[in-house]
Amino acid sequence: MHRCLMGATRSTWLILKNTGHRASTSSRMLITDLPLPTLVIGATLGTLSCAWAGMAWAQTLLPIENAAASQSDYTASAEDGASLLLAIAMGFGFTATLAFWLHCLLRPVVVAPMLITLAFAQVIGLAALAKHRKIPPTSVIHPDPRWRSVATSRIGIGALVVGLLWWLRHDGTVPPSSCIGEAAICAIGQGPPGCDVLRTNIGDAQLGNSGVISVVLALCGQAGFRILFAVVGAMLAISGWVLARQAARLFQPNTIRINEFSGWLGAVTMAANPYALSIPLVDENLLTLAFSGATLALTLAERPPWLVVGLLFALVVDMRHPMLVCAPALLLFAWSSPISPKRW
Repeated sequence: MHRCLMGATRSTWLILKNTGHRASTSSRMLITDLPLPTLVIGATLGTLSCAWAGMAWAQTLLPIENAAASQSDYTASAEDGASLLLAIAMGFGFTATLAFWLHCLLRPVVVAPMLITLAFAQVIGLAALAKHRKIPPTSVIHPDPRWRSVATSRIGIGALVVGLLWWLRHDGTVPPSSCIGEAAICAIGQGPPGCDVLRTNIGDAQLGNSGVISVVLALCGQAGFRILFAVVGAMLAISGWVLARQAARLFQPNTIRINEFSGWLGAVTMAANPYALSIPLVDENLLTLAFSGATLALTLAERPPWLVVGLLFALVVDMRHPMLVCAPALLLFAWSSPISPKRW
């Protein structure tokens, strides 16, 4: 299996580690950060805008069915996690993909103002869609109360701990020969003069990864690789928790204790399995695993948002082309679902 990041750069990482070079040395050779005040302002506004876009996607296509659901209710908790995964994957992953492909086609540099503009365009479009679906358009500008329950729950705290642990275990290296990293650096305007990601496709990169990486580099500079690594760890924990509880619902719908145990087992399996822990850097397979986990969690939701499922699956295929073989299974599941894909 082709792994341009880990295959081409694992030796570089080992050499840097063995010779005592730290991440900052390698990073400064590749990425020049903006002045700190500009970087902080851009990162703050860009992150808030992408989060707002994700919130609008979740509020419009996976709205609350029962606002009075108990916090101890199993299904509501699973839906809470799925809603949060939708917001993260669409707000940051989909917005990143739009910005990156805009760069590929028209050559503008991926910067914070571009991300803010794309995020606002999504919010406006989703507000119109919400009105069409008889959902109050103002709902897209309010935080989803379900996320507060996730953030204050044990899985929310656990995912935060996992993210911090992944932050700490990241080697910090910016791999100089990473094809997906080079494509991302080119997209933010710091690659070789005249580099053309679309027409030359540096190192035959699978560009879905480069799009996500380019946005965190545009917003966070050198720290982007490490921040993305931590977010991937947290996404894996949440998606594992949601998927395991959804599976438990199918076989043991009325056994709360089994559902709770299965959720934690799923979180640990996704975020702390030997394969995931063997990868010390941002890797195309880890990114694919995180986004495919979110896609599957939304597919198994009580009312699947098929438009989002389709968009995220397209992004997953763009990250790892072999994932295309899963398309027939996804189509079969959508066809057999009691919720018609015509509802989106």
